[in-house]
Amino acid sequence: MIVNVLKVEKKSKLIFALYVEIKLMNNVDKKIKFFTERVLIYQKYFGLLSYEIDILPQIKDGTNASTLFNDGDLGKASRRVTIAYSLGFINDEKTTLDEIDKSAFHEICELFLGKIRFFAEYGISPVLVDNEIHSIIRTLENTLFLEIKNK
Repeated sequence: MIVNVLKVEKKSKLIFALYVEIKLMNNVDKKIKFFTERVLIYQKYFGLLSYEIDILPQIKDGTNASTLFNDGDLGKASRRVTIAYSLGFINDEKTTLDEIDKSAFHEICELFLGKIRFFAEYGISPVLVDNEIHSIIRTLENTLFLEIKNK
């Protein structure tokens, strides 16, 4: 059960309301919220902010989560995708937050590399494929490389 009393104006009451909301969430709700938060963190990390992401439960199980490109045209400046999580995966008591985190990361990587899959499926020119690969490499240079270099 989620109690939403977040429209309280006083700051101390707002903090209390957040605490009440989190305390009353069941474990499944907490896992869904965690998955959603992690997807958005990885989206920002990889600079995939031109994507509008809908995060929803998926109808059928079989995978932990999946990424669906809604508009069919990965070349558009404004892109919309759905990242769907498996309720079976989330509901499983054995599923850890680390596994959920890894699943969120995996789906953002699917989004990150999705243009290459699109190009391959539709026989797009090797020049465009090369440009996209280098765009991905530049993103990794500005994120992952800097983290590793500074360790």
